[in-house]
Amino acid sequence: MKSLTFFALNVSFVLPVLASLDLVTPPAYLALAAVALLVRRPERAPHLAAALAAALILAFWVWLSNRLWTVGDDPARRALLLAVRSWALTGISASFALGMRPAELLNEAMQIARLSPRVGFALYAALNTLPRLAEEGRQIDAVHRVRLGGGRSPVLARAVTLLARAVRSGERAAQSLAARGLESPGPRTWYRPVAWGRRDAAQLLAGLAASGALFALLVALGAFRFGFY
Repeated sequence: MKSLTFFALNVSFVLPVLASLDLVTPPAYLALAAVALLVRRPERAPHLAAALAAALILAFWVWLSNRLWTVGDDPARRALLLAVRSWALTGISASFALGMRPAELLNEAMQIARLSPRVGFALYAALNTLPRLAEEGRQIDAVHRVRLGGGRSPVLARAVTLLARAVRSGERAAQSLAARGLESPGPRTWYRPVAWGRRDAAQLLAGLAASGALFALLVALGAFRFGFY
C-alpha cells in the first residue's frame, strides 16, 4: 500500500469520528485504522497488540460508565462521549504515525498528486532540519555555559540563537534548490520514480468502500449520533 493511499484512508477514518458523538463510531473506525496499519506495515503487529490491550481496558471502563450514568444530556455522559472520541482520534493518529514514512509520502504526493515541487522539496528540507535542531540546541547550551562560567543560559537567548541557525539553514537549502533548477520548466527526473497502478487504485477504492460501508451500517443500526461538541 502506498503512503498516499494510507494517508487518504486515514482521512476517511477521521472525518466520521469528528462528526460523531456516540460510543460506537469512534472505536469502530479505530479498529478499521488498525486493520489498514496491519495491511501496510505487518511488522507493527506487536504495537497493535499492546494498543488492543489498552483499548479493551478502556472499553470496559466506557461500558461500565455508560451503565452507571444516565442517558440524555447529562454533562457527565457528554464528557464521556468526548473522551471516547478524543481517544479514538489519538489512536487513529498514532496508527497513521506508525505506518507513515514522511519522505515517501512527499515523493508520491509530488509525482502522483502533482504537489508543487517547490512545496514538496521545502517540506523535505524541513524534515531534514528538524532532527538537527535538538543537537544544535545542546551545542548552543554548551557554548552559553562556557561563556557564562557554568551557569545555564537563558531560555530566550537559546531560542533566538536556535532560530537564527534555522533561518540560515533554510536559506542555504533554498539557494541549493534554486541552483539545481527547482523552478525550471520542462520535464523533471526523480531519484525514486513511483507510478499509480491498478493495484493502488483497487486498494484505495477497497479502503474507501470499507469506510463508507461501516458508516452506512452505523447509520442503519442507529448507532451513529451526529455532534461536534
